[in-house]
Amino acid sequence: MQLSLSQLCKYSIFYPKRLAAFRMLTIGKTMQYVFFFITFITIATFLHFVLTLQHGSNQFEAVLSYIDAQQMTWILYPFAFIALFVSNTLLIMCQISLYAAIGYGIGYFHYRIEYRHLWRTAAFAMTIYYILHLISPFLTTSYSNMLQLVGIAITITYILIALRKYPKKPLPAKKKESFSSQ
Repeated sequence: MQLSLSQLCKYSIFYPKRLAAFRMLTIGKTMQYVFFFITFITIATFLHFVLTLQHGSNQFEAVLSYIDAQQMTWILYPFAFIALFVSNTLLIMCQISLYAAIGYGIGYFHYRIEYRHLWRTAAFAMTIYYILHLISPFLTTSYSNMLQLVGIAITITYILIALRKYPKKPLPAKKKESFSSQ
């Protein structure tokens, strides 16, 4: 299946039933898709960080005064970007793993699933969450929290829709009772 990132994004948003088919994609394509969104989320978060510093937030006054006193302003922005990228990567990978574990727990008895397939499905099911996460740094805290809850609900719903397209487990055959004549 040769799909571009834009096609994967479109299918992940508008066709949740196709998410089950994405389990057959290579892990490299899935990671490319995830890191594509992690990069954009990091850029949005970094822009929020820079704008907050320029407007003089009380949270960063002590840090800025220390950095100005030490003549180290050149190191603040690259270090902040790398720290944001690493923390966003850790956060999103843990979320994907948690969603995959939830889906695995729900579908274990009814569907033939493997955790690695469900991890890929969860990575694509989080597309709307990624987009909401891109917007959230620029909103107030109450709206940001509401967007997080909406993103979680949509992600779990998409995983449940995709689970229904996984192959079902065969029913166990009934054992025949044998009567032995003794």
